[in-house]
Amino acid sequence: MIYQRILHPIKALYQLTLAREQGKEDIWASEVRQDQLGHLVRALNHLFIVQQDKCQLYQKMFQKNVAPKLLIDPSTGAIVDANPAASRFYGYSIHKLRTINICQINTATAEDVAIEMQNAANEQRCYFRFIHRLADGQLKEVEVFSGPVHYEGRMLLYSIVHDVSAQQELQRHLFHLAHHDELTSLFNRRYLMNYLERKYKEKHNFGLIMFDIDFFKKLMTAMAMIPVIKC
Repeated sequence: MIYQRILHPIKALYQLTLAREQGKEDIWASEVRQDQLGHLVRALNHLFIVQQDKCQLYQKMFQKNVAPKLLIDPSTGAIVDANPAASRFYGYSIHKLRTINICQINTATAEDVAIEMQNAANEQRCYFRFIHRLADGQLKEVEVFSGPVHYEGRMLLYSIVHDVSAQQELQRHLFHLAHHDELTSLFNRRYLMNYLERKYKEKHNFGLIMFDIDFFKKLMTAMAMIPVIKC
């Protein structure tokens, strides 16, 4: 009698939880009973719903997101999980990413990476700039936003990676145009004034040679117009 009314239903609930752990999310406990065991069944189904909602949210925020994302163990640097966008960006399969350490991707020293992971884990910093190495050996400048999350009973770093290589290259090109003469590629007046002001504030000694750049431009233009005579 006790087995029929109590022990057997509890055993069935245990088997149900094992089945859901294996991914069978369409299985639910029967709620026909109105006694204390029935209350337990309804509470268990509610927990299943909450767990299912969390899994769906994880799928939307992590797996289906277009930005490369990594889950990293800050104590070891091991990559626990990666989304498809990270797989496409780094050129590794998701399975391969789950087997490597972040130090195999990050070109910074292992000591510096460990320090920054602890800073992120302790919420002292959330924004980082790194050089990451792809599977084919390419180096990419990246911005990383990282913070602590609790996942499957442990604390991990939830890291979002943005490739800023093209942006940084454009900024360097614009800086070059703003501080160099277009014809000669020599530093222009703006760079010179900024440099002199900086060195003056730093109380550095320096020498300065001045010549007529306009005459130099005319000379270069004239030389460019001289036809090349082939012997």
